[in-house]
This record gives sequence, structure tokens and C-alpha cells, in this order.
Amino acid sequence: MENILDIYAEPYNPAYPVICFDEKPYQLTEHVTESLPPEPGPDGMITIINATVYAIFYAHSNRQPESGLSE
Repeated sequence: MENILDIYAEPYNPAYPVICFDEKPYQLTEHVTESLPPEPGPDGMITIINATVYAIFYAHSNRQPESGLSE
């Protein structure tokens, strides 16, 4: 982790750009059974199925002067 922080602390170099990358997966599910109102006692059981999984990928370089972002 310290190596990554050292890279971010270096001054901007157009020959060696620093790009930030992140991924966030989303699992979309569907209910198989109709939900019932809660009753006193132990938790009820709800059956769900996996519909599909999506991932959002995000990459940016906020250290480039033309990006319009201040440091």
C-alpha cells in the first residue's frame, strides 16, 4: 500500500500518467415468492434467484492539468 501512496505523491509526469481504476459489482436478484408482512417470532424466509451480475468500471486521471480538477 505504501508503494501506491508514494506514486500518488509524485509530481505530474506526462510520460508516466497515473490512472485510478475502480470496479463495483452489482448482483441483480428477483423474488421467487411473494413477500408476506412480518409476523412475531423468528425471521421469515424469502427465496430469491440470481438474475444477473453487472460490474461498473471507472477509470480516471485527476492529475492531468487539462482535466480541470484542482489538486
